[in-house]
Amino acid sequence: MSNVNDGGPAFPVSTRPEEDGVGYGHQDGAGTYLFGGMTLRDAMAMAVSMDPELSVKWATALVGREQPNEIPTDPEELREFRLQQIDWWAEAEAAYRYRVADAMLKAREVDHE
Repeated sequence: MSNVNDGGPAFPVSTRPEEDGVGYGHQDGAGTYLFGGMTLRDAMAMAVSMDPELSVKWATALVGREQPNEIPTDPEELREFRLQQIDWWAEAEAAYRYRVADAMLKAREVDHE
């Protein structure tokens, strides 16, 4: 379990069992349940876009390992290589998005007056 500040629920919803049949989430009162949904950190990460000009050097720092770069000649291996490239860039984008979301959450703690 990590100690990352997730900002709490982004879009909490309180429901009564008769509204959805059984109730879900955790009970927040007599006969009602609170469902937090995604965290504020997740919502912030979802709203961020990775800069398309982000270089391989910076993406490597985010991912923590080099981009796959041994281009095979066999067609089946080439397909796998391309999928590894996609996975590597997706990992870089996810790391970028959560890094920005963490900075946003940290900025909320600072008095900006």
